[in-house]
Amino acid sequence: MPFDLARISLVVLDAEPGAAPLWRQLGLAAGVKTLIVLAEPARVWPLLGGAGAADALLLRWDDAGRGADLLQRLRRDAASPNPFLPCLAVITALTRERARAALDAGVHGILVPPLAPQSLRRKLLEVIETPRKFIRVASYFGPDRRRQPRPDYAGPFRRQSDRK
Repeated sequence: MPFDLARISLVVLDAEPGAAPLWRQLGLAAGVKTLIVLAEPARVWPLLGGAGAADALLLRWDDAGRGADLLQRLRRDAASPNPFLPCLAVITALTRERARAALDAGVHGILVPPLAPQSLRRKLLEVIETPRKFIRVASYFGPDRRRQPRPDYAGPFRRQSDRK
């Protein structure tokens, strides 16, 4: 039986005017009952830790860098309330560079508009039901980007988990 998304709290960072009602409608249709939409990263930060903290974060990946800045702070700040928080990026004009930047910043997955409730539901269930290990190296902290082993990969094998 799949996880009941009505039990989670989802915080959405989207500065787009008029986006809040659309996100609420999309969230309800996907099964999310507690959805908070905010336009400013400073208002999102307090909701990421403590009692009643968000269970997942959805960021609009924009050119202003709001999502990227918040995610970098969430993943790397020593005072971060929850550096392991599942995070999805919504990228409107998807390019290879934007996708790479979002993944390098530490998102769990990417959504591309137009969004359907089923796609939001599928991505949320994916990050909740099959959490990935987190990798910490000098230049990256976030979920392991490897989805599956590649039998054709000849190395180099640099991670301890690869050597077992």
